[in-house]
Order: sequence, then C-alpha cells, then structure tokens
Amino acid sequence: MTNGLLDPTIVAFAFTPVLVSVATVVTLLRRRTGRDVDRGMDVPASLLAWAVCTMPRARREWGAAMLGELAAVPGGMARWCFALSCARAALLLPSGGPALSGERRPMLGLFAVTAPPLALPFIYIAAVIIEAAGAAPAVVVRILVGSTMAALVAGVPLGLASRWRQESLPHPTTWGIASSVGTCAYFLLTMWWLAGGD
Repeated sequence: MTNGLLDPTIVAFAFTPVLVSVATVVTLLRRRTGRDVDRGMDVPASLLAWAVCTMPRARREWGAAMLGELAAVPGGMARWCFALSCARAALLLPSGGPALSGERRPMLGLFAVTAPPLALPFIYIAAVIIEAAGAAPAVVVRILVGSTMAALVAGVPLGLASRWRQESLPHPTTWGIASSVGTCAYFLLTMWWLAGGD
C-alpha cells in the first residue's frame, strides 16, 4: 500500500472503539461471573443465563433446559461453543408470535450498542478494499461515508426506539446512547488531533 492505511496510528484509530467495547463486555461478564460463582457458574454459563433473561417468559423453560445441558458439556471450548450457539438462538430466533405476552426481544437495543463501535472498522476495511481494487465510483464512496456516519449516531435513535418498544432488556438503551455519544466524541477529537488541531 502506498498511503498510510497500514500506519499503526490509523489502524489503532479505527479499531479502538471495538476494543474498548469488547473490554467492557468482558469486564461486565467477569463481574457477573464473580456474582455467579456462588451458584457454580463460569463465564459461558453466565453468558447463557444473561441471554435466557432476554427471552419471553413463555420460552424461558427452554433456556433453563439449555443451562442444564451446558452443565453436562465438558471442556472450555465446547462449553463456549454451546453457550454461544444457545445465546444466539435465545437472542435471534423468532419468539413464537404475539401470543407470547407481547414481550419484545432486545434487537434494537443490541443494534444500538454494536453499530457505533463498528462504524470506524467498517470504513477502514472499505478504504483498504477500495485502495486494493484501484478506485471506486464517487457514489460508492458517498454511500460508504454516509453509512459510517449513520452507524456512528445510530445508538441514540435505536436506543430510544428500544426503550419505546419496551424491549426485554432496558440496559442496551443507555449503553447504545453512551456508545454513540462516546464514539462520535472519540471520532471528532481524534480527527481534530490528526489534523494538527491546537
């Protein structure tokens, strides 16, 4: 590459929000695991227990059964794989329709939390691909920049929409708004610094 896309400063700038988000999630899981140790739960079990809490009440029996199954799974990697696949099912599979007491899965809340920190890696990877390909039409560049800006601020409207829908997890509303505000502030301050601001 002839320009500075592989410069460590640029790479660090693009991926720091994701690293901070992952570190925050790991810290929260460890804290929860610390509370769950008395109940004999490790990190995969704590993750699955959290995901089960997001399920509609009518489906939590399935989640409790999966927690029981996890207890019989040996080995760290196998436990992680099982817990992650069950957590994915708990968060993403259809809830079974409106008959399940009107509870809503926390999809908007989860998008509110994940979209802002993924915005900068998205535009960075797009820039690397465009540079490797040679060039891109101006309309593609405008779409990529617009998508990145939308993802940076998405935590606020998605978080508020999650609260308005009364999704099963209220915390992503606050985290999504904080993620958007923090990532936007980080982006603006870093751009000012890279431009040699006084």
